[in-house]
Amino acid sequence: MRFWNPNLLPYVIDWSAWATLIVGIAAVIGAFYIGKKQSAIALRQAEIADRQARIMERQTAIATRLADTEHTRLRAELYDRRVVVYSGIERYLIDASSADGNVTPEVRQELFNSISVASFLLDEDLAAIGRRILQVSASLRQNMRRLQTLDLMEDKSRRPAYIKAIENDNETFTALHMELRRHMEVYLKLGISELN
Repeated sequence: MRFWNPNLLPYVIDWSAWATLIVGIAAVIGAFYIGKKQSAIALRQAEIADRQARIMERQTAIATRLADTEHTRLRAELYDRRVVVYSGIERYLIDASSADGNVTPEVRQELFNSISVASFLLDEDLAAIGRRILQVSASLRQNMRRLQTLDLMEDKSRRPAYIKAIENDNETFTALHMELRRHMEVYLKLGISELN
Protein backbone atom coordinates (compact mmCIF):
# COMPACT_ATOMS: atom_id res chain seq x y z
CA MET A 1 0.00 0.00 0.00
CA ARG A 2 2.92 2.18 -0.21
CA PHE A 3 1.69 3.18 -3.60
CA TRP A 4 -1.21 4.97 -2.05
CA ASN A 5 0.88 6.95 0.25
CA PRO A 6 1.56 10.21 -1.51
CA ASN A 7 4.49 11.08 0.75
CA LEU A 8 6.52 8.16 -0.58
CA LEU A 9 6.33 9.29 -4.18
CA PRO A 10 9.29 11.07 -5.63
CA TYR A 11 7.14 13.88 -6.61
CA VAL A 12 4.24 15.22 -4.65
CA ILE A 13 0.93 16.16 -6.23
CA ASP A 14 -1.05 18.54 -4.20
CA TRP A 15 -4.67 17.69 -3.42
CA SER A 16 -5.79 20.94 -4.91
CA ALA A 17 -4.16 19.87 -8.17
CA TRP A 18 -6.04 16.57 -8.00
CA ALA A 19 -9.26 18.47 -7.39
CA THR A 20 -8.53 20.72 -10.35
CA LEU A 21 -7.83 17.70 -12.53
CA ILE A 22 -11.02 15.94 -11.43
CA VAL A 23 -13.08 19.12 -11.86
CA GLY A 24 -11.56 19.61 -15.31
CA ILE A 25 -12.36 16.06 -16.33
CA ALA A 26 -15.90 16.47 -14.99
CA ALA A 27 -16.20 19.75 -16.88
CA VAL A 28 -15.03 18.07 -20.11
CA ILE A 29 -17.48 15.19 -19.58
CA GLY A 30 -20.29 17.66 -18.76
CA ALA A 31 -19.46 19.81 -21.77
CA PHE A 32 -19.37 16.71 -23.99
CA TYR A 33 -22.75 15.56 -22.61
CA ILE A 34 -24.31 19.05 -22.98
CA GLY A 35 -22.83 19.41 -26.48
CA LYS A 36 -24.31 16.05 -27.46
CA LYS A 37 -27.73 17.13 -26.12
CA GLN A 38 -27.49 20.49 -27.93
CA SER A 39 -26.52 18.69 -31.13
CA ALA A 40 -29.62 16.46 -30.78
CA ILE A 41 -31.77 19.53 -30.09
CA ALA A 42 -30.35 21.33 -33.13
CA LEU A 43 -31.03 18.25 -35.28
CA ARG A 44 -34.65 18.12 -34.06
CA GLN A 45 -35.01 21.86 -34.71
CA ALA A 46 -33.75 21.32 -38.26
CA GLU A 47 -36.29 18.52 -38.75
CA ILE A 48 -39.07 20.76 -37.38
CA ALA A 49 -38.00 23.62 -39.66
CA ASP A 50 -38.02 21.22 -42.63
CA ARG A 51 -41.54 20.04 -41.74
CA GLN A 52 -42.67 23.64 -41.35
CA ALA A 53 -41.26 24.46 -44.79
CA ARG A 54 -43.15 21.51 -46.32
CA ILE A 55 -46.34 22.59 -44.54
CA MET A 56 -45.89 26.14 -45.87
CA GLU A 57 -45.41 24.76 -49.39
CA ARG A 58 -48.64 22.75 -49.06
CA GLN A 59 -50.48 25.78 -47.68
CA THR A 60 -49.22 27.87 -50.60
CA ALA A 61 -50.38 25.23 -53.08
CA ILE A 62 -53.79 25.06 -51.37
CA ALA A 63 -54.08 28.86 -51.37
CA THR A 64 -53.21 28.92 -55.08
CA ARG A 65 -55.86 26.29 -55.83
CA LEU A 66 -58.42 28.22 -53.77
CA ALA A 67 -57.58 31.44 -55.63
CA ASP A 68 -57.96 29.61 -58.97
CA THR A 69 -61.27 28.15 -57.84
CA GLU A 70 -62.53 31.56 -56.72
CA HIS A 71 -61.43 33.08 -60.03
CA THR A 72 -63.32 30.37 -61.91
CA ARG A 73 -66.40 30.88 -59.72
CA LEU A 74 -66.36 34.62 -60.35
CA ARG A 75 -66.00 34.05 -64.10
CA ALA A 76 -68.91 31.60 -64.05
CA GLU A 77 -71.02 34.05 -62.06
CA LEU A 78 -70.19 36.85 -64.51
CA TYR A 79 -71.05 34.53 -67.41
CA ASP A 80 -74.41 33.66 -65.80
CA ARG A 81 -75.21 37.32 -65.26
CA ARG A 82 -74.34 38.11 -68.86
CA VAL A 83 -76.60 35.30 -70.05
CA VAL A 84 -79.47 36.78 -68.01
CA VAL A 85 -78.89 40.20 -69.61
CA TYR A 86 -78.83 38.76 -73.12
CA SER A 87 -81.85 36.58 -72.39
CA GLY A 88 -83.88 39.56 -71.19
CA ILE A 89 -83.12 41.55 -74.31
CA GLU A 90 -83.60 38.64 -76.69
CA ARG A 91 -86.87 37.54 -75.07
CA TYR A 92 -88.28 41.06 -75.44
CA LEU A 93 -87.13 41.22 -79.06
CA ILE A 94 -88.71 37.86 -79.95
CA ASP A 95 -91.97 38.59 -78.10
CA ALA A 96 -92.25 42.10 -79.56
CA SER A 97 -91.55 41.00 -83.12
CA SER A 98 -94.06 38.15 -82.94
CA ALA A 99 -96.79 40.17 -81.18
CA ASP A 100 -96.58 43.39 -83.21
CA GLY A 101 -94.66 45.24 -80.51
CA ASN A 102 -96.91 44.17 -77.63
CA VAL A 103 -95.22 42.42 -74.71
CA THR A 104 -96.18 41.54 -71.16
CA PRO A 105 -95.12 43.85 -68.32
CA GLU A 106 -92.77 41.12 -67.00
CA VAL A 107 -90.94 40.89 -70.31
CA ARG A 108 -90.75 44.69 -70.53
CA GLN A 109 -89.30 44.80 -66.99
CA GLU A 110 -86.71 42.17 -67.94
CA LEU A 111 -85.64 44.38 -70.84
CA PHE A 112 -85.36 47.44 -68.59
CA ASN A 113 -83.32 45.45 -66.05
CA SER A 114 -81.06 44.12 -68.80
CA ILE A 115 -80.49 47.56 -70.30
CA SER A 116 -79.72 49.05 -66.89
CA VAL A 117 -76.86 46.60 -66.17
CA ALA A 118 -75.67 45.92 -69.74
CA SER A 119 -73.10 48.70 -69.79
CA PHE A 120 -71.59 47.44 -66.49
CA LEU A 121 -71.51 43.72 -67.23
CA LEU A 122 -70.83 43.95 -70.96
CA ASP A 123 -70.57 47.25 -72.84
CA GLU A 124 -72.52 50.31 -73.89
CA ASP A 125 -73.19 48.82 -77.35
CA LEU A 126 -75.49 46.20 -75.85
CA ALA A 127 -77.40 48.82 -73.88
CA ALA A 128 -77.79 50.78 -77.12
CA ILE A 129 -79.12 47.68 -78.90
CA GLY A 130 -81.66 47.25 -76.11
CA ARG A 131 -82.78 50.87 -76.37
CA ARG A 132 -83.12 50.57 -80.18
CA ILE A 133 -85.23 47.42 -79.76
CA LEU A 134 -87.45 49.34 -77.37
CA GLN A 135 -87.82 52.19 -79.89
CA VAL A 136 -88.62 49.86 -82.79
CA SER A 137 -91.16 48.06 -80.62
CA ALA A 138 -92.87 51.36 -79.79
CA SER A 139 -92.85 52.32 -83.49
CA LEU A 140 -94.33 48.95 -84.47
CA ARG A 141 -97.09 49.24 -81.86
CA GLN A 142 -97.89 52.77 -83.01
CA ASN A 143 -97.97 51.78 -86.71
CA MET A 144 -100.18 48.78 -85.92
CA ARG A 145 -102.62 51.00 -84.00
CA ARG A 146 -102.70 53.49 -86.87
CA LEU A 147 -103.35 50.70 -89.34
CA GLN A 148 -106.16 49.30 -87.21
CA THR A 149 -107.66 52.77 -86.78
CA LEU A 150 -107.35 53.33 -90.51
CA ASP A 151 -109.16 50.06 -91.22
CA LEU A 152 -112.10 51.35 -89.19
CA MET A 153 -112.21 54.55 -91.18
CA GLU A 154 -113.14 54.91 -94.80
CA ASP A 155 -109.84 56.54 -95.81
CA LYS A 156 -107.59 53.69 -97.06
CA SER A 157 -105.08 55.87 -98.88
CA ARG A 158 -102.48 55.76 -96.08
CA ARG A 159 -102.69 52.00 -95.66
CA PRO A 160 -99.69 51.16 -97.96
CA ALA A 161 -97.51 53.65 -96.05
CA TYR A 162 -98.35 52.06 -92.68
CA ILE A 163 -97.85 48.56 -94.04
CA LYS A 164 -94.44 49.64 -95.39
CA ALA A 165 -93.56 51.16 -91.97
CA ILE A 166 -94.58 47.91 -90.24
CA GLU A 167 -92.45 45.91 -92.68
CA ASN A 168 -89.51 48.26 -92.01
CA ASP A 169 -89.95 47.79 -88.26
CA ASN A 170 -89.97 44.00 -88.66
CA GLU A 171 -86.86 44.16 -90.86
CA THR A 172 -85.20 46.34 -88.22
CA PHE A 173 -86.12 43.73 -85.61
CA THR A 174 -84.44 41.06 -87.74
CA ALA A 175 -81.31 43.19 -88.17
CA LEU A 176 -81.22 43.95 -84.43
CA HIS A 177 -81.61 40.26 -83.63
CA MET A 178 -78.63 39.45 -85.87
CA GLU A 179 -76.62 42.24 -84.25
CA LEU A 180 -77.57 40.94 -80.80
CA ARG A 181 -76.50 37.42 -81.79
CA ARG A 182 -73.13 38.68 -83.05
CA HIS A 183 -72.66 40.55 -79.80
CA MET A 184 -73.58 37.42 -77.82
CA GLU A 185 -71.01 35.36 -79.69
CA VAL A 186 -68.27 37.78 -78.74
CA TYR A 187 -69.09 37.78 -75.03
CA LEU A 188 -70.56 34.36 -74.37
CA LYS A 189 -68.27 32.15 -76.40
CA LEU A 190 -65.54 30.70 -74.21
CA GLY A 191 -62.44 30.59 -76.35
CA ILE A 192 -58.93 29.52 -75.44
CA SER A 193 -57.84 33.12 -74.83
CA GLU A 194 -60.61 33.66 -72.28
CA LEU A 195 -59.59 30.62 -70.23
CA ASN A 196 -56.17 32.13 -69.46
